[in-house]
Amino acid sequence: MSAQQILIIFPTSYYDEGRLLKQKKATMPNLSILYLAGLVPDRHKVSIVDESVSDIDFSFPADLVAVSVITPNAKRAYEVADRFRAQGKTVVLGGIHASCQPEEAAAHADAVVIGEADILWPQLIADHEAGRLRKLYQSAEKPELNNLPHPRFDLVDRTKYIHPPMTSTPIIPIQTSRGCPHACDFCSVTEFWGSRLRFRPIPEIIEEVKLSGARTVFFTDDNFMANPKRTAELCRALIPLKIKYICQLSSFAYKHPELVKLLADSGCVIAFVGFESVSRQGLEAVNKGFNKPAEYGRLFDLLTQHGIHVYASIILGLDGDDEHTVAETVGFLRKQRASIAAFFPLIPTPGTKLYDRLREQGRLYADSWWLSDDHTTRRVRIRYGDGAPTGLQLMTKAMRAFYSPLSILGRYFPYRRNGLLPFVMNLEIALKLKVTPHYFM
Repeated sequence: MSAQQILIIFPTSYYDEGRLLKQKKATMPNLSILYLAGLVPDRHKVSIVDESVSDIDFSFPADLVAVSVITPNAKRAYEVADRFRAQGKTVVLGGIHASCQPEEAAAHADAVVIGEADILWPQLIADHEAGRLRKLYQSAEKPELNNLPHPRFDLVDRTKYIHPPMTSTPIIPIQTSRGCPHACDFCSVTEFWGSRLRFRPIPEIIEEVKLSGARTVFFTDDNFMANPKRTAELCRALIPLKIKYICQLSSFAYKHPELVKLLADSGCVIAFVGFESVSRQGLEAVNKGFNKPAEYGRLFDLLTQHGIHVYASIILGLDGDDEHTVAETVGFLRKQRASIAAFFPLIPTPGTKLYDRLREQGRLYADSWWLSDDHTTRRVRIRYGDGAPTGLQLMTKAMRAFYSPLSILGRYFPYRRNGLLPFVMNLEIALKLKVTPHYFM
């Protein structure tokens, strides 16, 4: 059998009507396409494209084109797939969105992969090579994470990604576990990865970190401390590498103070925490009542004590949210000196309980809002009451308030340990927002 030329694409999304979201430099490479490339047998040639920072060459002589689909990029992904298929190319679609909407994806593909690609993707490549490609690839089993091939870090054009201050390499994403035992209504993680936690062997993780050549790593696990004993073992193994890293923690990580210290000792400088809301009622409405807003301050205190900066995740647009919610939330984050914050509008993603509930209630602008030609429908998505602000409007107000120059100065001065990277991130976000004086708070 002859070698195939395989092209793997992570499409960008539409930022505005008719305008693709493009960046001079992105925060970090997309891990999915790097891992898919790592699963390709050595006899084949593989290329990758992250469309947010590179253009797609539609004349590329590919035998097989794989497109990774998430809900925000679905419209663009289908356009890319259709264009390659019109040239006679074989196209396969996969990813969380394609897994949740396989019939929709199938209209734009020669094959659709549902679920994790570890076993299915190499099988699909072999079937295509043998001329017996199936329309659908799916496995009911969740693969164990031993002996996984490493992502193809060598395919990354490192000039296309932001380098943290005083480093010569970009932030590199690495996954050490999959699964989440929680079932938050707005999240598709459990639907895709499953509720059972699966862990990669620690020696293989350490080997991957070394292979990446990165001095700053983002561990993509949804909860880096999901198994405290295992996390402690991993941290001890990371210490000799002398890297810096970002990880995701739950809001009740404060219950493990000794482990938080070990995180800091092993190089953790930023913790991304899914607080989501400072409203108890709002959290309960989306099945995240295990978060306790009254206890958030304890986590801030503990992480700050050890020089770990908090990157707070906040969702706006929950029922009952208004301008007062924005003021309360931003005020709390500024009081706690949150280093960074990501504000998201409530997004009804297919495959989630939130999406099913809002669709049943008739509150979606369109069932397949991600495919709408109307820019407002794709961005607003949810119908709110007359005169009620949308999640997008609240998010915009919060971003401009939190990233105003006065807010940044108040959160970063006097000097904060390990503060250079998050401070630079603040400045980059503020510049993108084009903050104006009337948003000073």
